[in-house]
Amino acid sequence: MYAKSHNINPNYEVPIEYDSELETRHGDKNLQTLFYKEDLSRKCRLLNKENQKNNEEKGIDTLFISFGCLEWIESKTSTTRYSPLLLLPVKLKLNNTAAGEKYILKDTNADLTVNLSLSKRLKSDFGIELPELEINEEEQFNIEEYFKTINENLISAYPDWKLRRFINVTIHTYSKLPMYDD
Repeated sequence: MYAKSHNINPNYEVPIEYDSELETRHGDKNLQTLFYKEDLSRKCRLLNKENQKNNEEKGIDTLFISFGCLEWIESKTSTTRYSPLLLLPVKLKLNNTAAGEKYILKDTNADLTVNLSLSKRLKSDFGIELPELEINEEEQFNIEEYFKTINENLISAYPDWKLRRFINVTIHTYSKLPMYDD
């Protein structure tokens, strides 16, 4: 209801095509959300609290923005799963303003990575290797090219699987992820 009342398309999929109307509506650096302000503040507080708890207990940051999601089917149980493809560690910074709480999403200067847990699972269950990230000379990454590679090499081989163009800010508690990095 909130999204429609504010002229926001409530579809979770990020559009593929360039749309000049979207460009004019998104000339700022604000993220679009489907939540009412109070609900968004509550969710941000909970995300910060959970990330802080994981940092204190396990020594790892678990707050990420994920880009793309693989909808896939487990080989043993035929259960449909949704797994993020690319992960970027982030922090939520709280600013108290006269208008109320305002959260700012900040990067941590860490690198964007392929979801290691998903990568290991696909390799183990299906013999599939997710493509590596290709960074060009200007140290830039083209996410559309990555998604195109996923579609051409993975989705075409598994017609029941789908690449979802989701972007989420969420906790990922892959407990063994830091050990692989080391």
